[in-house]
Amino acid sequence: MGIRKVLGASTRDILHLLTVSFLKRITIAFMLSAPLGYFLMNQWLNHFVNRINIDFWIFLYSGCILTLIAFATLSFQTIKAAVASPVDELRTE
Repeated sequence: MGIRKVLGASTRDILHLLTVSFLKRITIAFMLSAPLGYFLMNQWLNHFVNRINIDFWIFLYSGCILTLIAFATLSFQTIKAAVASPVDELRTE
């Protein structure tokens, strides 16, 4: 990030660069894990006498919460790093 800042990247550019790539990975991971989790939970719940139906919206809701938490954490860390002095970062690299 220090090199990007020295070359003229703004905080917004750095935030966009890191956020988009990270959120793509989260979306891919959710698309792979949600159907698998839904299938496995239904299989597990079928073994009980008093069973409940699990709806897919629960997985969508948890995916949205996961995305919001990841976005907030990533934004905070990226802004903290982007606001820091690039001279200090380059000195330690």
